[in-house]
Amino acid sequence: MHPPPSPAASLESPGHVGGCFAEQPFFNLRSCTVCSCEAEVSGLESTLVSGDDNPQPAANTDFSFVSFLQHERLSRLESGGSDTSTERASARARREAREARLATLSSRAEDGSGRDYRKLYESALTENQKLKTKLQEAQLELADVKSKLEKMAQKQDKIPDRSSALETEKRERRALERKMSEMEEEMKVLTELKSDNQRLKDENGALIRVISKLSK
Repeated sequence: MHPPPSPAASLESPGHVGGCFAEQPFFNLRSCTVCSCEAEVSGLESTLVSGDDNPQPAANTDFSFVSFLQHERLSRLESGGSDTSTERASARARREAREARLATLSSRAEDGSGRDYRKLYESALTENQKLKTKLQEAQLELADVKSKLEKMAQKQDKIPDRSSALETEKRERRALERKMSEMEEEMKVLTELKSDNQRLKDENGALIRVISKLSK
């Protein structure tokens, strides 16, 4: 018959999760409150201390105690794995929520910028139409002034009093020349406005292309 296992060999089991058996192999078994295993430990203690020649009860108690400790360790490991899985799921949910918020803010910013670009484009088109109308009116006025000058030149030969006619013609010519110079200045301004309007139109076209690319 084999001798009963020594207290150190029985108590230094790797299945103990709390670590008190590995550090103190000869401690009081009834004082172990970490594992809450007083019932199993008391049987093992009575068998080891009694010094009975029959080793069978000690072996059974030792096996039951080791099984209990292994069960405790597996339970703790499973609990830790469940907590880790829960934390990972929570982190993934937070990350997905943050990405959804960023996508919503980005789409709102793109919609707002698109509306602003459309307003600018419509305003530029309206201003362009107004400038075209003013340019046509200025061209008509210039043609009218030229027609009046031609008529004055034709009347020059028909006036009997050359001196008074010349004086009147000079005054009218000076007035018409001033009018023409003013019209030419207006034409220059309108030309500059037209070039600016064309530039704005090109910029608006570029903005529309950018908006179409962003919307895709």
